[in-house]
Amino acid sequence: MIKLGKPPRGIIASGIITSEFYDSEHWNEDKKNKGETVRRVDIDFNRILDYDLDKILEQSDLKKMFPEQNWSPQGSGISIRNKYIEKLELVWDTLFTSEKMKISDNEYEDYLKVFEKFRFTYTQKREELEEKRLSFTKDYSIEKLRHMSLDEYVVGKQDKTSFCYRLENELQAWGDMHGSTSAKFGIYFGKKGSDHIQKYRWTKGYGNTKEEALDKVKEQLVLLIMAGKNYDIEKINQNKLSPMMKGKLLSLYYPHLYLNIFSSSHLDYFIAQLNIKETKNSMSEIEKQKLLLNYKDHHPFMRNWSIFEFSRCLYYLFGSPTNENKKGVAVEKSYLALVDIFVPISKTEYEIIELLPEKFEPNSDEKKVQGKKGKGNYEKQAKDNKRIGDRGS
Repeated sequence: MIKLGKPPRGIIASGIITSEFYDSEHWNEDKKNKGETVRRVDIDFNRILDYDLDKILEQSDLKKMFPEQNWSPQGSGISIRNKYIEKLELVWDTLFTSEKMKISDNEYEDYLKVFEKFRFTYTQKREELEEKRLSFTKDYSIEKLRHMSLDEYVVGKQDKTSFCYRLENELQAWGDMHGSTSAKFGIYFGKKGSDHIQKYRWTKGYGNTKEEALDKVKEQLVLLIMAGKNYDIEKINQNKLSPMMKGKLLSLYYPHLYLNIFSSSHLDYFIAQLNIKETKNSMSEIEKQKLLLNYKDHHPFMRNWSIFEFSRCLYYLFGSPTNENKKGVAVEKSYLALVDIFVPISKTEYEIIELLPEKFEPNSDEKKVQGKKGKGNYEKQAKDNKRIGDRGS
């Protein structure tokens, strides 16, 4: 529900519609006396803010975040564009959580002191993970990346020494990539949907053959590592690799420069929780990471931590924005540490990727839907299957 008219203007409430539309007395007394009616629904409100006292989701901010949406609707109301629904819910939830938390500066510092004490208990685990990180980056120097064979790169051939297998499995604790399809690697060996034939498959736009696709992937890997060394954000953003691949590789090769949180929604959540004001809608994941790392480097406790420890502290403090069962101490008012939290597949952002050479064929159920009014189930299936495009630690 949005409040318009006199300022403040913005979203002040949310809830669930609990009835069908029905006719009721008109709210205008004159029209009511004339027998005119209006259409209504019953709503079970779960959040209602006092716009004179509480911070609301202001109309000016909504226009910046969701520029294609009309935020000045008429009295009958309008629908939210499908592409904005999930992000709007996250922004609304973050606002509500932040307002309800209202922890004091002293409480916040107390939580950090607790984390400061127990973080040293993970020394052995961190050392083991660091050895794996160093081994991976040593084995895959720029020269090695340039000359990798197809089977040295791909996942899916049961080879536990391939580049993609090691990146996804051996270094899982650095940032989880499981649950998403192998399409995130650009080229892979395996099946696709209802097609159970095991063969090489690759991302559209990478070439017409598996050799061309591999060359394109290797080219982008080299360009990414080179751009990452120079912290060239423009070239990193232009790189064709998937956001998940870019984020994890940069944090592995340059752990002193890049945060091992890759999901844009998670980055937005932590930026909001820390009340960082400099964010813009056009920011890439790398630029959002930079805001968080600037916060870390200017904090009396955090500036002495590694970037990896800083990421763990964020989940310890605030929990996971996409997993209601993983709350941080600042939310639960508890000193229980929550570490190694990863994103549930059902709530992560996605990137729809077309693969060659096969065309998408609907199954029997989807063919039935085709006959009905609308687009069928293609968009829904794509969302359900691909809502993992940006998943991070």
